[in-house]
This record gives sequence, structure tokens and C-alpha cells, in this order.
Amino acid sequence: MAPSDDPTDAWVAAGLLDPTSPDADSQSDLLNWIASFGITIEQMVKAKSSGHLDALPGAMALRPGPYSSLRDIASLLGSPLESLIDIRRATGLPPVDPDEAAFTTSDITMFRAFNDAAALFSRDELLHFSRVLGTSLRRIAEAAGEMFILDVEAPLAADSEVSLLMLARQGYEAILMTDAATAVFEPLFRAQLEQSFHTS
Repeated sequence: MAPSDDPTDAWVAAGLLDPTSPDADSQSDLLNWIASFGITIEQMVKAKSSGHLDALPGAMALRPGPYSSLRDIASLLGSPLESLIDIRRATGLPPVDPDEAAFTTSDITMFRAFNDAAALFSRDELLHFSRVLGTSLRRIAEAAGEMFILDVEAPLAADSEVSLLMLARQGYEAILMTDAATAVFEPLFRAQLEQSFHTS
């Protein structure tokens, strides 16, 4: 790496790296790894301010871009913006500025599915379904997080030989397992739906 390409000074200036810290080398290794994903210093600073710098690569892998605003999605789907806001609110997710580019292509697919369902089901029933779905998925997400903390993060954090980079890598690897985890949802949902037909 050419001296002009060394990001160390920029990291220090941005408050990302403390060169006087005993673990400065560990901090630098972590920042180099994060930067290898094409993540900018501005993104790092924002993540650090919320206490999630080490989780930034995983967060970006969890919901990759490109991103669209809720207003743009409403226009794309020919749906009232308020309907999409209501769906998101019903799932228990926090409000987002409708002009903020915060939604992925998967989100567009989800909103399209709700939009199509509105042709068959009433608004009240769709919102009820959204609330049940949001509550259930939140519990699943919490259980997954607890499993990672207890079985992976806590043992590593207790080991004084484990670096910041090693902890961050483990979190990233866990995020990459999301696709495998969500693959169980469809067959389980179909099986539960079939069971409900037999018991209703």
C-alpha cells in the first residue's frame, strides 16, 4: 500500500482509531477488514456512534442494496404511500422517512405481495396478519440473537486472546447463515398451514 493510500491518519481524524490505546493494532486490523468491504469512513463513523462498528459488514450483508425510498416503492407498485406505511407500522418496525432510501429489493417484493393480497383480503385482516407476522418474526430474531450471544459471542468475549477482528468475523459469519435459516421458514409455514386446514 502506498503511503498516500494509508487510511490510518483518516481513521484517527475521524475518531475511529486511538493510536495511544493498548489495542490500537487490534483496532487497526478491524478497520482494515471493514474497509475491505468497500465501506466508507462516513459509514464507519455512523456505525460507531450507535455502538455497532464491528457489526457493520454483517448489517450490510443482511440487507444489501440498492436501496429505494418508500415513496418510490409506492409509485412503482401503484399503491397509496399510507398503505405501505400502515403495513410497516403493523409489523412493529420503527417509522422511516418515506423519502429515505432504506428499502431493499427484497422489501419491494414483500410490499408487492401485500399489495397483491389487498385485492383479496380486507385492510383490517391484512393489518392483523401483519401484526401477527411481525410479532412472530421478532421473537424468532430475538431467539437467534440469544443463541449467538450464548453459544458464540460470550465464550469468545471471555477469552483474552480473542481480538476485535475475530469477534467481528464470527458475527459476520453468523449473518451469512441467515439465508440458510430463512430456508426453513417456507416448508414449516406450509406444514403449519396444512395442519390448520385439518384442525379448523
